[in-house]
Amino acid sequence: MNYIFKRRLDSTIYGLIYPAFFGNMVYDIILFLKGDDKICTMDGITGIIILVYALVDFMHLYGDMNKIVKKPNRKSTRYLLCDAFTSLLIFISFVFIINKSYTFIIIFSLIPLVIFQYKKKNPESNRFFKIYSWLSIIGGSLGAVFGSIFKDYFSAYIFIFISLSTLAYGYFVLYYYEKKCMNWDIAYMDNKENEY
Repeated sequence: MNYIFKRRLDSTIYGLIYPAFFGNMVYDIILFLKGDDKICTMDGITGIIILVYALVDFMHLYGDMNKIVKKPNRKSTRYLLCDAFTSLLIFISFVFIINKSYTFIIIFSLIPLVIFQYKKKNPESNRFFKIYSWLSIIGGSLGAVFGSIFKDYFSAYIFIFISLSTLAYGYFVLYYYEKKCMNWDIAYMDNKENEY
């Protein structure tokens, strides 16, 4: 992928895709809070938590990573595609919860696995996302089974699952990354800069 295309893709992901998806989710939540949307309270609150997850993800990508990996041509194709795919999975999860589809829990549980794809090089990020990805996939799979058997309690299960996943990711972004991972990423990118 050449520099011009990477720069365009970078601008599209952070300047259009993330803000557009986030804005749409905010609009739907406003409708829910006004009472214009026909979703149950638990699903609406879960939608708000997914919105928080999207905000935390954007804070990490744009606030942390975009400052470390300053130039789009330094971002690998995998990095850029994982960012785009992560935002898409978050948005699809949000849409499916609003539409009361059980499929969303499987989709949401895959998000840490996608993020893990470009966190592998950093040893501390790798350690965190291995555990987080496995727990998320197990939780999503159990949720799919649980939802088909105990339909009356499924909203409560997904609320707990999404809340715990958001807390785990929030912990990573707001504490763990800064304390254990950021310096490695900065050193790695500085070495990459010196190669050019």
